[in-house]
Amino acid sequence: MSKPHSATSGLRSPGRRDNPSIQENYAMTLKTLRRIAGAIPTTALNPARSALILIDFQMEYFTGKLPLPDGQRAVANAAKLVDWADRSSIPVVHVGHAAPSPVSPLFPSGSERIAFHPLVTPKPRHQCITKTLPSSFVKTRLDAWLRANAIDTLLICGLMTHMCVESTARNALSLGYKVLVPGDACATRDLPAYDGRSVVGHQDLQRASLTALADRFAEVMDSNAILNLALAP
Repeated sequence: MSKPHSATSGLRSPGRRDNPSIQENYAMTLKTLRRIAGAIPTTALNPARSALILIDFQMEYFTGKLPLPDGQRAVANAAKLVDWADRSSIPVVHVGHAAPSPVSPLFPSGSERIAFHPLVTPKPRHQCITKTLPSSFVKTRLDAWLRANAIDTLLICGLMTHMCVESTARNALSLGYKVLVPGDACATRDLPAYDGRSVVGHQDLQRASLTALADRFAEVMDSNAILNLALAP
């Protein structure tokens, strides 16, 4: 008996990557939930109603126990976004993680490992918020501060993409914010697969995490695209 054939089975080419044209053609047949819902790409921002959120650009990810392969690239792009936000009068919020205990194996409170990276040292006009959980909204004053300042659009970047960036972006959508994520100002690390049989490389994890966000939770673009957005009230 012959196997059933679907309209897209030929395009899937059982998940193989040895034919880029087939994969590209198949990708073009797919739509994100955002696209299905009719989401319109962002072309302009209102500086008074937008905020740049930097998450966990801390030394733990650079000289501590969790160095990220693409961390330096991400923080360099984040620094460009901060300069742009300052010039554009867009509020900047630095969110930093701190474990409750000074002897915690990661992000110990009071240690140099929770210091912000020098490229994105907070300035006097910036807001600084400390969190203890992956989402920047849980048990913090972030949501209250944003609402008090009539902000409805968030540009979220940081470390790690699959953890705190994702958690914050997903919460932000649920709280009613419009979310943009400059993907090249985010980074993550290699992880053991859930079954313990292989490794998920940081580049694959980064791509999967940003793809998941782009499906429903955020508009994902690179930092240059953010820098080129028009600014209008």
